[in-house]
Amino acid sequence: MPASMSKGPLVSVITPTFNRAKLVAQAIDSVRQQTYQCWEMIIWDDGSTDETPRILQGYTDPRIQYCRGVNRGQAFARNQAIAKAHGKYLALLDDDDLWKPHKLARQVELMETIHPIDILFSNFENVDTVTGQTTVSFDANWKAISRMKTERVDEMVNMIAEGFLESFLQKNFILPSSTIMRKGILDTTGPFNEELRGTEDMEYWWRCGLRELRFGYLNEALVTRRVGRDNFCRNGARSLSEVIKALGYCLKETSEAGRDDLISSVRRTIGMSWEQLIKIYGLEGGRKEAVRAFRKRCEYGLTLRALALMVCAAAGPWTFKSLGK
Repeated sequence: MPASMSKGPLVSVITPTFNRAKLVAQAIDSVRQQTYQCWEMIIWDDGSTDETPRILQGYTDPRIQYCRGVNRGQAFARNQAIAKAHGKYLALLDDDDLWKPHKLARQVELMETIHPIDILFSNFENVDTVTGQTTVSFDANWKAISRMKTERVDEMVNMIAEGFLESFLQKNFILPSSTIMRKGILDTTGPFNEELRGTEDMEYWWRCGLRELRFGYLNEALVTRRVGRDNFCRNGARSLSEVIKALGYCLKETSEAGRDDLISSVRRTIGMSWEQLIKIYGLEGGRKEAVRAFRKRCEYGLTLRALALMVCAAAGPWTFKSLGK
């Protein structure tokens, strides 16, 4: 990388953390190993009770700022870190993810030269630390990504012209750790929603889309996402319930924005999520919870599949084998 790149605009790396002492240390090291060195890193410890304080206080790099508060959730921690940021750009990094060494260099160069981009996200690797399997996100989510109309602006970079919100409803294909964005957009979007736990990024990207901010994506895997036993996506009913809660905010914001063309699609997605909860509760033997999910599903329209799932949930977990899925 040319030396001039290392003297470019300041990037504020934003990392919330909670009880992941060893993992967050590795995330920090992946920042320190960046070929682009004009950065500051703000780590907000959301009340960790493990070795996190001791380990993070051991870093002497003046660019790393460690802050600590009581446990109030990742969104609050992220907002607190952002409030202390001085950079032209914000680069989000979750405490269990790792950056490739050229991640910042590649994205900063693009943000500086392709001026219309407000938010640039990249492809990433999913590494399941339980099964040992590795997948590439854009390959797995290409059906949703390919629905968008895009404009090629670089060999591997596309500006999203149309269809972002419609495609995003199909799948959340944006990993926070893969993003870099102009700090100034927060004047338009506001902060991350602190009422959400684990889905605040999904609701935030939706809000950005409603405000017609300009997204671009880089089809290059610049991040390694580690999915462990404690990962949010493994938490079944709890994580899906949080997704539904986030979608509720998305529906409210869509209505307030006057986007009547999207309301039915958001409602359909919420209904399908409740339908999936019927199955999850049914497999766990939670009949009362399944009934509640079924009733909520009916608020967004009844399907034959939802009815079949409810019958199986009422009969017992073993009956789901008859559905085949």
